Amino acid sequence: MKLEVFANAAEVASRAADILEGRIKTKPDIVLGLPTGSTPVGMYRELQRRCSAGQLSFEQVRTFNLDEYYPVSPDNECSYRYFMDTNLFCGIDIKRENTHVPAGNAPDIYEECLRYDAAIEQAGGIDLQVLGVGRNGHIGFNEPDSRLASGTHLTGLTEDTVQANARFFSSADEVPRQAVTMGLGGIMKARSILLLCTGKEKHRALHKLLEGEISTDWPVTMLNMHPDVTVLCDRDAYEKLYLGIDVGGMSIKYGVVNQSGMIYRFEETTDRSSAEQLLEQMTNTCRRITKQYTIAAVGISMPGRIALDGTVNRQSNLPFKGVDVRGYIEREVGVPTTLENDANAAAWGEYMASGEKGDMLMLTLGTGIGSGIVINGRIYRGSHGHAGEFGHMITHSGGRECGCGQRGCFEKYASVAVLIDSAQQAAAENPDSILAGYMGDKANGRSFFEAVAQGCPVAEKVLDTYITELKTGIESIKSIFDPKLVVIGGGISEQKDIFFARLSEACRGVDLRQAVLGNDAGMIGAADLAMRRCSDG
Repeated sequence: MKLEVFANAAEVASRAADILEGRIKTKPDIVLGLPTGSTPVGMYRELQRRCSAGQLSFEQVRTFNLDEYYPVSPDNECSYRYFMDTNLFCGIDIKRENTHVPAGNAPDIYEECLRYDAAIEQAGGIDLQVLGVGRNGHIGFNEPDSRLASGTHLTGLTEDTVQANARFFSSADEVPRQAVTMGLGGIMKARSILLLCTGKEKHRALHKLLEGEISTDWPVTMLNMHPDVTVLCDRDAYEKLYLGIDVGGMSIKYGVVNQSGMIYRFEETTDRSSAEQLLEQMTNTCRRITKQYTIAAVGISMPGRIALDGTVNRQSNLPFKGVDVRGYIEREVGVPTTLENDANAAAWGEYMASGEKGDMLMLTLGTGIGSGIVINGRIYRGSHGHAGEFGHMITHSGGRECGCGQRGCFEKYASVAVLIDSAQQAAAENPDSILAGYMGDKANGRSFFEAVAQGCPVAEKVLDTYITELKTGIESIKSIFDPKLVVIGGGISEQKDIFFARLSEACRGVDLRQAVLGNDAGMIGAADLAMRRCSDG
């Protein structure tokens, strides 16, 4: 089997047209097997262009199409005869009597199937069979569990295929539930096969083929038994996929990514009733996703202290203390898995998104302060895997009590939760202020910044104090690590003019930048770490 990978579907179409042009010029009376669907349309348009330009002639070419809906007449706009006329035949110099499509309205459909196979045999057999592939692995309309040796036959369509083809109809209800199709046995008789595979939804089918195993559960894998198969695919269909999981106290985010970006995202509410329930929830969702996508590795991001062996040593809002989360998911899902602290994963995601090569620190401002360090292109974890806990460095000796057991931690003065508490206290002390009108029981950071935008002097004072506290911590970190870049994440960083511009002004000499991945940073960072560790073996 020959495999060629291209950047996109347009390049696949151009290369496919090159192959057909070469074969036609070598044998002008070639017999082609042709597919329908969206995948070959680009190839058909390119062939029409070349024919119109006098570069190529189909005058002696004979064609046999793979399939046709049943029951449907050839003049029906949803028929494959109509499709072929519109997308190819009417734009090239082929003789209509040399084009063959099964008669979907034949009075005796079983006799039509025998006639169609006889016509192919009379033509000398198919020299080059062009194929697409369905997302469930079907070729032609040979659905999973199709008989290997079958000739042209009437078959039922699976619900997956009906839904995939519904885009060509007004609704899924109008899609025929049966079709006439060349069988797998007939397809395998072709002297050469050219398979076109494009789009992320075809990824699993392609990789089932490339794994080399043969199963009627994935009809496309039968091509592994053919001596002359060329596969043309784009990066979306070919590139390995990785699953990033960001486990938070309120929700779990799942993202399937490849080297081009995220192709699938799912979010669900976190079940925190017990470690067992939460692990079962994650496992069930991972299994569902891996049924749809072939996942090469899983990366998990979650809060807490993560030991170098992947065990969760400390958790504040999830029931995972002392639990081997990485090992459990790896065993149950059957995919190599990595586990990383959420702040480290987010820092890594932002580091990759920044495109910078120098050292970087990230602070995520929220209920607490999350932080991560990237030095020499690697996450810095320290000797025990706990480095980068900037939220718990002491900025006020003997100060406010922190949940970690210390007093005066940075996050007890510079987290967004503290900012809101300070704003509510200031509003209570100044009931006639603009700030008081915004800081009700359900006040949040947005409420506070609306008061600042209104020019409230009380709110301004609260913000100035908060920025001073942040500046103290940032400059202390800078003096120790001297990073090239400091990234500020969390919803507060989106307050570009009111907050971020002022913080940048206060921290002159520090290259401050806003995070760009938002709430997906941990998920994307975890997936990328899984990708790299998988590549490193």
